[in-house]
Amino acid sequence: MIYTLLFCILIAVSLISLCLIVIQIWTIFWKMVPIEIIQAEVHEVQIQSRKRYKPSIRYTYLLDGKQYESVRWSLLGSRLFSDLNTAEKALNPLHAWVCPSAPSISFVYSEKRLLPSLIISLVISSAIIVVMANL
Repeated sequence: MIYTLLFCILIAVSLISLCLIVIQIWTIFWKMVPIEIIQAEVHEVQIQSRKRYKPSIRYTYLLDGKQYESVRWSLLGSRLFSDLNTAEKALNPLHAWVCPSAPSISFVYSEKRLLPSLIISLVISSAIIVVMANL
């Protein structure tokens, strides 16, 4: 019973990791366009007893002669920074990645640490699934 539950959880983790990896790789092929920042600010967020900083941005971009406006900072959620200066520096993007099939979807911040951690998660959970399947 416990092995079946653990097996199902590991399969779910593997599938979610795989989906997120595919999304991250897909965004490599999105168009990169220059943006004009309308508003950019950093919000302080208190998590437990620690201060974190969350960037917020509103920007416009031009694609195929049509202007779009967006507030999407990151495609997969929002990143909290532990340092105010780092969060403020991240608020100076020059371009946005725009989805070719839905140009109203864009983002300005790409988390470079996410893809390696997703791949590691997929490999580890897949390895455990293989071991459990052979028990």
